[in-house]
Amino acid sequence: LRTLPGVRQLSNGQRSLVKIGDLVFFDWDRSGDRDHVGIVSHIQEQVDGTYRIYYAGHTSHTLYRSVDWAITVVHPNADVYFLSLPRTESTQLIDELTYAAGK
Repeated sequence: LRTLPGVRQLSNGQRSLVKIGDLVFFDWDRSGDRDHVGIVSHIQEQVDGTYRIYYAGHTSHTLYRSVDWAITVVHPNADVYFLSLPRTESTQLIDELTYAAGK
C-alpha cells in the first residue's frame, strides 16, 4: 500500500494528520512486524491539543476502541503507526456523514 500514490505512513506522533478511514497498525511486541490492523473510526481533539484516536476492529466486535487503551492497557509498550490513505469522494462523503451523525 505504501507504494500507491498519496499513501503515506504516519507515526504515533503525527496524530494530527490522521483521518477517519485511515488504517492503524499495531506491533504488540515491538518486533517490527504488524500484529493487528484496524480502521480509524473516530478522532477527538483534546483541549491540550493532543488527539484521541479510535478504531474499528475485527477480532472483537468493536467500532470505537481507543488506540491509547490498546497500546497501554491491553498491550503495554506496544508500538502503533498509521497508514494515511488519499482522500477520495467516498472518504469525503464518509467524513460528512460521520460529522452529521455526531451533531
